Amino acid sequence: MLSNKNYAIEYYSIALKALALFHMLEIFGWRYYTHDPEYYFKLPVFSFMEGTPPILHYLLFLVYLFSSIFFILKRKNYLYSFGIAFGLLYLEFHDKFCFHQDIFLAINIFFLYGFINYAYTSSKPQPYLLKSSIFMLKIVVSLVYFLAGITKLNPYFFSGLLLTDMLATGPLGFLFSAEQLSVLSSPLLILTTVLELLVPFLIWSRYKTFAVVAAVLMHFGISIIGERGILFNLYLPITFILLYSYAPFKWNTSKKWLYKLARFVDTQKLGTITLDKSTSFTWKSYLELSRNLIWLHPLTLLSFLVYSRWVAYVFLLTIYRILDLIRGLSA
Repeated sequence: MLSNKNYAIEYYSIALKALALFHMLEIFGWRYYTHDPEYYFKLPVFSFMEGTPPILHYLLFLVYLFSSIFFILKRKNYLYSFGIAFGLLYLEFHDKFCFHQDIFLAINIFFLYGFINYAYTSSKPQPYLLKSSIFMLKIVVSLVYFLAGITKLNPYFFSGLLLTDMLATGPLGFLFSAEQLSVLSSPLLILTTVLELLVPFLIWSRYKTFAVVAAVLMHFGISIIGERGILFNLYLPITFILLYSYAPFKWNTSKKWLYKLARFVDTQKLGTITLDKSTSFTWKSYLELSRNLIWLHPLTLLSFLVYSRWVAYVFLLTIYRILDLIRGLSA
C-alpha cells in the first residue's frame, strides 16, 4: 500500500548516497586532501587561490569529508548535501588537474538535491520547491547531454582514435582484433553523438522512456567497453530515477519469466502483477510497466556492478592512505 512516500526520491536518495561514498573514497584515495607541492604540481584555476594556506585547504577538505559522511548516514541531509557541493567546488578550482567532469556534475547534483531533500523532508509541504528543484536538475541533465554531443562534432573525435583506444584497453579489448575495432568505431561514434544530441529533447517529450533506456544502455556500454568516466557514467543514469513517479498499477503477462522478473524488481510491491496465459501481447501494457521504472532500475544496478572492480580498488587505496597517514602522524 502506498504511503506519503515519493518512491522516486527514496530510490534516488539511496543511489546518491552510494555515489557520495564512492566519490569520497576516490578523492581521499587520490590524496586531494594534500597541500604538498612535492606530491603534485598545484595550479589553481583562479590566481587568487595560489596563496591558499595549507591549514585552510585541510579545513575545506574536512568540510567535504564530514559532509559526505553525514550525508550518507542521515535521512534529512540537505545541509550536508550543500556541504558536499561547496567542498567539491573548492576542490574543482584549487587545481586545474582536478578539474573533472564528474566533479562539476556532482557539484550541480548535490546542490540541487539539497533543495529536493529539504522540500521532501520538511514538516511543512514544499511542493513548489520540490518540483522546481527537480525541474532544474532535469535542465542540468539536458545541458550535459547536449553540450557533450556538441563537443563531439569535431574531426578528432570522428577520427576514431579515442574510441579505438577505449575498445582496445577496456575490459573486453581482448575480444576484438585491430580490423574489428576500426569497423566498430565509426557506427558507435555516430550512435553516441546522435543519442547525446537527441536525449536532452526526448526526455521532455512523450518518448521520455525510450530516451532514458537508450541513454542508460549507452552509459552501460561505455562502462563495459571502455571503463572510462566512472562516476560520470553513474551520476547521469541514477538521476533519471527522478523523472518517473511510482504509482499503483496492474500488469498481466502470459510469459512466466516476465511475471517472475516483474515481481522481483517491484521492490515496493506497487503493482498487481498476474500470470494469465490468455493475455495477448500489447505495447500498452509494457509501457505501463516502464512508466513505473520497474525495468529501468535493473539497468542502473548493472551499471553499479560493472564498476565493482573499481570500487574494490578505491576501498583498498583508501585503506592504504589511512595507514599511510597513521604512519606519518606516529613518526
